[in-house]
Amino acid sequence: MTGVETTGVDAEDASSCARYLHENWKGGVLRLTDRDKCRGYATYSKTLQSHSSKEQAMHTLLITNALLPLVDIHLPGFKQMTDALASWLHRKYDTVVELFFAHGLRQGPHTLQSTGFDVHQDTEDFDFIEYTVVVKLTADQEGEGASRMRVVGAAHPFRYGSEAGAAGCFLARLYHASVAPESEREHYKIAFFFRKSTKGERRAKRTLSLRWSDVDEMEEETEGEERLARRRQRVMHELSSATVAAAAEEKRLKLHGRAA
Repeated sequence: MTGVETTGVDAEDASSCARYLHENWKGGVLRLTDRDKCRGYATYSKTLQSHSSKEQAMHTLLITNALLPLVDIHLPGFKQMTDALASWLHRKYDTVVELFFAHGLRQGPHTLQSTGFDVHQDTEDFDFIEYTVVVKLTADQEGEGASRMRVVGAAHPFRYGSEAGAAGCFLARLYHASVAPESEREHYKIAFFFRKSTKGERRAKRTLSLRWSDVDEMEEETEGEERLARRRQRVMHELSSATVAAAAEEKRLKLHGRAA
């Protein structure tokens, strides 16, 4: 048991996102528009090695809630991954969720002072975050050691799949930490932080209610049709019986007339 659920997103969505980050994330800044930029954070000191604010600013991206609409538009694959993960979480936990914010990460043996995180919770800034999903955007090379993380108290560390888009989901309130990489290569990751969507839950319940209302109407229509069919059968039976009776009476009268 690892405390982490294995999941994933489309490999091409992940790869296109990684390519864009590699080409456009320069000097700790990802430009979204002429005016809007996504920058790193520098003050999170819970790292595996002595914290370096300078390195952390270079190897992280803080995708705030306010920036999400622009990131959806300008960062290839991001919205597709978000939607796929939200759908997966809904199916897995029967909970309607929405993305509240995300972190872009560069991780490798040289980032233990910045994005190699020591034991922490993902509810430290926003206690309403319910689920964290970390997506590895880059694929492993043949023979490369798997990227890992660990949940405190779990029997084993979680190992990401080798493919681009491999991901792990865990409850954000669980204490967890990075595991120093076995590989010498750098990998791009995005941590998605989801909260429950009250509006989404209401919409889902309203939709479900409407669907059941439709079912009730269909059942009423079906029952009405069945009642009409039974009425027609009864009328046809009555007509048939009347016809038989009339024919019998006519025959009786004819025989009576002959006898007279």
